[in-house]
Amino acid sequence: MVPWRHGLSDTPPLDVTACDREPIHIPGSIQPYGLFFTLNPQTGRVAQVSLNVAERLNRPVDEIIGRTMEELVVPVPPTALEEVFEDLGRRPSVGRMLVKEVPHEFSVHVSEGILVLELEPEVTMAGGAASRYREARSAIADFRATTTLRQLAESVARNVRSMAGFDRVMVYRFLEDGTGMVFAEDRRQDLDSWLGLHYPASDIPKQARALYVRNPLRLIHDVSYTPSPIYPQQNPMTGLPLDMSQSVLRSVSPIHVQYLKNMGVGASMSISLVRNGVLWGLVACHNETPWQGGSDLRAALELIGQAASLQIGELEARTDREFRDRAWALQDRLVDRMVASKSVSAGLSEQGHELLDLVNSTGAAVVHRGKVTLIGATPNESQVRRLVAWLRETEKGDTFQTDALSDLLPGSAEYAPVASGVLAVANSRRQEEYVIWFRPEVVRTVTWAGDPNKPTGVTALNPRTSFAEWQETKRGRSRAWTAAEARAAADLRVAILESEVHALNAELEIRVQERTAQLQKAVDELNGFTYSVSHDLRTPLRGMIGHSRIIIEEHAASLTPDIRQGLMKIEAAALKMGDLVEGLLQFARLGRQEVSRADVDLSGLASDVAERLAALGPPCGGLQITIQPGLRAQGDPRQLEILLTTLLDNGCKYRNPDQTPEIEIGRDGDAFFVRNVGVGFEMEYVDKLFQPFHRLHVDGEYPGTGIGLANAKRIVERHHGRIWAEGRPGDGATFYFTLG
Repeated sequence: MVPWRHGLSDTPPLDVTACDREPIHIPGSIQPYGLFFTLNPQTGRVAQVSLNVAERLNRPVDEIIGRTMEELVVPVPPTALEEVFEDLGRRPSVGRMLVKEVPHEFSVHVSEGILVLELEPEVTMAGGAASRYREARSAIADFRATTTLRQLAESVARNVRSMAGFDRVMVYRFLEDGTGMVFAEDRRQDLDSWLGLHYPASDIPKQARALYVRNPLRLIHDVSYTPSPIYPQQNPMTGLPLDMSQSVLRSVSPIHVQYLKNMGVGASMSISLVRNGVLWGLVACHNETPWQGGSDLRAALELIGQAASLQIGELEARTDREFRDRAWALQDRLVDRMVASKSVSAGLSEQGHELLDLVNSTGAAVVHRGKVTLIGATPNESQVRRLVAWLRETEKGDTFQTDALSDLLPGSAEYAPVASGVLAVANSRRQEEYVIWFRPEVVRTVTWAGDPNKPTGVTALNPRTSFAEWQETKRGRSRAWTAAEARAAADLRVAILESEVHALNAELEIRVQERTAQLQKAVDELNGFTYSVSHDLRTPLRGMIGHSRIIIEEHAASLTPDIRQGLMKIEAAALKMGDLVEGLLQFARLGRQEVSRADVDLSGLASDVAERLAALGPPCGGLQITIQPGLRAQGDPRQLEILLTTLLDNGCKYRNPDQTPEIEIGRDGDAFFVRNVGVGFEMEYVDKLFQPFHRLHVDGEYPGTGIGLANAKRIVERHHGRIWAEGRPGDGATFYFTLG
């Protein structure tokens, strides 16, 4: 026995202002022109039922719960239910059955793990499904021939009314502020036109819009129906009220039912128009008397809604493409002028109308490097500067837009006639550099279906009752900026920043080239001076050495030991000076010589250098060297020979005095290395190793001029490589180098 019955008269008073919170997806009842069952998916037995089923079958509801459908109705053919369940999710789950010998159509879907089976009396229409298909195909062809949204909406209204026979069919479009308007209409001639009427956002609350996206067609067969409750209320699979979002028979909010009654509507159907997952609008169908179309007709109308949605997307995308192509062409010309003039302000203002055309504005301000450039109809300079200061303080994004600046910025109403709408991009918020576009105030008269601001005086089930035309004059607003216009502004911002970076890079490149030329000239002069001085020093040095030796050899008998010792010191100093001069000459030559690249066998070259150094005797006499085979590199053979000679000779010189020189040459990853077993060095002095004439040891301790490693560094750097060293006192040193 059913513990309760439910009707409109049992419903407690409703707070219509709480529409947005009403759980319309779990009404717990159906429209009684059909029959409703839920079935356990494992057993196929009835788990829930609408109470009107008991009346139709003339059986107590307790005798219906737990039975199979075959025990209650007659599927046509007998296997219809089984086939539908098997195909569930693969193709439309519909079929036919007899209820007390009355033909019914049924449909099946799954809700939260339970099977939902809905039956409706079969409606026979002339021509059958084939006729509906032809009508839908003709309507879709008509849609595709349209070139504007207005043409499309009119075609939709006309074709839907022709197919379904409603008294009135409207295309209702949602606006950016959430309100809606009747965008197109086809009606019975004796009815008043609602074309152009606006409706407040509260007329279709948020959760209703979400359901329209999920369920693309919604029918209220008879607005005056008495809901038939579902028993039991809870879904046995979840223990919660059954989610009826996808149910054809789902009962409608009592608030919406009364709303329709107040409009004089006897039956209603809505078809969703969805673009990119967002509800764009509705095809709203009204009839003064109850209306019921069969599943074939509803399927055709749902297909029409999908086709219209696709065409809306195509028309809007086409408009966006045309705008984008035009905007890109304008942007290219603006950027070219900025580059040519080397000035953002001059480039954007030279042909100011193009900057305005970019986003369809009537005025613009370019604020750059402290200067304000005004184009077209704009606020004055001081007003623009106050606007910029406000944008900097309050807006953190790169792009800002509004069609009602006076609602946001105190004092801006004084220039609303030229700048109610503002679109701004921040090129540099810190330096207050902006491009700002303006649109003037558009005084509009909006015709509402009833006063949207007037208290409704709502009582239980009595939403607003007046739909009489009510006009409102709106001020302080411009035409709204579109998403495409905002993107064009953002794209220009990126182009401005890129052009400034390009200009800065070009300027830096010129400066670098000039500085490089100056440095190269200085280096060339220094190298020339070094070469000249070194070359000119050779002759007097040879004279000093030669004359010292002649005196020692020809006057040996008459020379005192002190004089002989002095002459020998002169000769030694001149020889050392000669080595320094030779090192300087080599250092200068390395800076001037071109690097000729070739494939060099470093293993073979190192072996030849080691053999030559060992043959010269100390410090490389008896050299023991290990060379990794197969070492190869791209470089200048002569310069690489000097590099290896320097590193090997260095390893020989800085060996421990009581040891035979031991050197290893190999490769570690990308770097070649020359490792010696010797005196090593403190790593804190490693940066001084490659400085010309800088030595870590006193002259008398180890021979050398201090120019060798400087030459090695120059050779490596001329090969676009890097050289470095690692060492430890008493534990030798390793020199690494790479070649680019």
